[in-house]
Amino acid sequence: MGNLEEGLRWVDQAEADLKTSRDCLKDGNYYASAFFAQQSAEKSLEGSLYSKGYRAIITSSVLDLLIESTKFEKFLKDS
Repeated sequence: MGNLEEGLRWVDQAEADLKTSRDCLKDGNYYASAFFAQQSAEKSLEGSLYSKGYRAIITSSVLDLLIESTKFEKFLKDS
């Protein structure tokens, strides 16, 4: 599996987690909604990094992943 395919696999899972988060929110399961929203953000960023050639990502911190992503995404630096 190539870098792009691996990245897209992570993004697909992030989209599934976001749907689950929305479903939980609609049902009033706020703690579960927050958990799946965090998982979606993490997997989206990891997918982006994998698609850029990263081989192993050892953090689950959304902040750390976002900081690492700014090396590739100019719009994140300017925000």
